[in-house]
Amino acid sequence: MLLGFMAEHNIPYSMKLCQALGSDPKALNAVKMERTTSFYKMTHGLNKFFESDLVQDFKDTPFCLNIDESTNSKEEKVVSILVSYIMNQHREIVVRHVQSFKVVKADAHSIYDGGVSFSEISAALGELVVCAHGVL
Repeated sequence: MLLGFMAEHNIPYSMKLCQALGSDPKALNAVKMERTTSFYKMTHGLNKFFESDLVQDFKDTPFCLNIDESTNSKEEKVVSILVSYIMNQHREIVVRHVQSFKVVKADAHSIYDGGVSFSEISAALGELVVCAHGVL
C-alpha cells in the first residue's frame, strides 16, 4: 500500500525500504504507473531519444533483430524484440531492447500483429537480418 502511494505521488524513497515492502506480490500487482510523471517521461521523453539514437547507430553498422518469446510470472506469453550491433566508437557488441508485448499465441502471425511492422523497420533502417529464437 505504501509503495503504491509513493509511486502515485512521486515521493522519493529508500531502496532498502522498497525492497522490504516489495515482498507482497498482491500489493505490487495493484500499483498502476500509467498516471505518474515518471511513466510519462519514460514513454514520451526518453523513449524518443533512445529511438533516434538507435537509428543513428544503425546507419553505420550491420545489425540483427532478435525475437524471443517467454512466459512472465503471471503465466502470460511475452515477445521481446532486441537488436544487436557493434558500436563503432568502442568496438563492443551492444544489445538494446526495442519492444516487448503480450501475445496469446507466440507464432509469427501473432508477433507481427503485436505492434511491430517489419516493413516499416526495414524501410527506415535498410537491409536487416532477423534471427528468430531457435532459428538462425
